[in-house]
Amino acid sequence: MYELPDIVKQELDFFKTKDFIKINIFDEHETNIEYIRSEVKNRDRLIVVSQAESFGNMKLYDSILKIIDENPGKDIRISSATASKFPFSTHPLTNLIMWKDVVGRNDVMWVCENAPTFPNFTKDNIVTCENKNIKSIISVRKQNDLRKYLFDNIHPTDIDGICRYYHWHPDIEDDDIKTWKTEKIRTISELHGDYSSSFISFVVETELGDSSRNFTSTFTEKTLFSIVNGTMPIILGSKNLINDLKNIGIKTFNEEFGFGNVSDFYDSHSTKRIDKFIECIHNVKNTNITDVEKMWIDNRDSIQKNYDIVASILFNDEYSNYFYSEKEISDKLSNTFLNNFV
Repeated sequence: MYELPDIVKQELDFFKTKDFIKINIFDEHETNIEYIRSEVKNRDRLIVVSQAESFGNMKLYDSILKIIDENPGKDIRISSATASKFPFSTHPLTNLIMWKDVVGRNDVMWVCENAPTFPNFTKDNIVTCENKNIKSIISVRKQNDLRKYLFDNIHPTDIDGICRYYHWHPDIEDDDIKTWKTEKIRTISELHGDYSSSFISFVVETELGDSSRNFTSTFTEKTLFSIVNGTMPIILGSKNLINDLKNIGIKTFNEEFGFGNVSDFYDSHSTKRIDKFIECIHNVKNTNITDVEKMWIDNRDSIQKNYDIVASILFNDEYSNYFYSEKEISDKLSNTFLNNFV
């Protein structure tokens, strides 16, 4: 069992006592700042949460720092979907609380049913490869320029496993949606099944601006999917993500397949970084599945540790309703979801 650092336990107490607020970094700047100021006025401590997003907005961050400076006697911290540490940030593991009990779309359609994002997991799960028979998986929903570049330069047979790219984008037309409904769209539960059957997962993490604007690495449900299903994750993510994950005890397998320091060196929007990721994909393809299985077995303790770290918050009943109330969860599960996120 993984023991959370004391600082994480302390910060989780903010959520227990509801000393936190949720903001959307894409809302109007002044709207966010007015809301934060009004909440700080009546509290001695507060965590400002950029829900499901990293801080790709220096203007908003600087304005929050100004509020912190104006309230020296108050304990104000910032939480976001990141594995980075930065001034006044919460610990990266504390940030996992926003993914506990999270509910999201069940497939890639504009309007679809909601479902729990991480169903049927427990804190004490033991990772195993007994049901793994697929060498690797890459499954991407949303379209952007970097993902288009990646999939334009690989062939499905390069993956030697599951290769899936839905090309979903916010401006998709109704006619396109009707066409998509004739295809086999994977639900959240089915997607977990695909991952749990795979030894290696190629994770294409969220990119929120280049590193000159987004000063933190982005750590979302995409990486968590690979961890909770006991895969060996190889991650194409924002600059410094791999080192940030290493610093909180999470092992990735970028280096084993030739995508080590390069993944953290190049800017988040560099095609050179994607070219090296493609080389990594080819390296996996050229590795026998028997050797991949042996690598999994040799690294089982690290894969279990990855699971234990995230499960200590995601699947810990002690923290139920810390971030989402029972009513919020119930309302989301009973309502149709307007699909406008990654």
